Amino acid sequence: MTARTGRRTRTRTRTRTRALALAAMLLALGGCANQATRTREALQALESALPGEYASGSEADAVGVTLVIRRLLAPAVGEAVFYVHAAAADDPRRVLWQRVWTLSIGEDKQIVQTQYVLKEPRRWRGALDEPMLLQALLPDDLTALGGCALQWQQVTAGFEAHLRTPPCRPGSEQRGLWVEQHIALESDTLELLEQQIAAVGPASTWTLRLHRDGAR
Repeated sequence: MTARTGRRTRTRTRTRTRALALAAMLLALGGCANQATRTREALQALESALPGEYASGSEADAVGVTLVIRRLLAPAVGEAVFYVHAAAADDPRRVLWQRVWTLSIGEDKQIVQTQYVLKEPRRWRGALDEPMLLQALLPDDLTALGGCALQWQQVTAGFEAHLRTPPCRPGSEQRGLWVEQHIALESDTLELLEQQIAAVGPASTWTLRLHRDGAR
């Protein structure tokens, strides 16, 4: 083999190596793009499926709960923002808790739900009857529940969410608060696994199974 032939061989080898590396990179980028597209489509489907009015128990069940999830137009808070309002089924005036959820796509291309509590819950008590009130919602009106973000994924039956970084311990100031640890949405059924924030010792849990209004 002459020196010239050897140089040509090495050049062809380097060219093939670069071509293979480029093809691998393009394949990886295509996979990332496909994943991003699937995640955006799943997020859009979840945004559409989640809102509604849900209820547990029966009319005779004094411990029944009604839950309303309403999409908000609150651009200062996020693009996909939801007001969540739980009340006693036998007395709608008895508000059990209020929450604000936001949905977004994280850096890992997963759907992330951030959970917030309202700093002044009484100020927003009439939000269900006056939805325009919630358009004034600002980030300063909310307290994020640190460590309690959920990660959603689309499954065969619908959608499921679980804690991204358990355990959920938002701080002593939230002691006694019930916080969602797991959510499952299947057709017209919404199931919430909630855990009470405790200072020490094991925390209490509660599973709430609700049905979309009119679907029971």
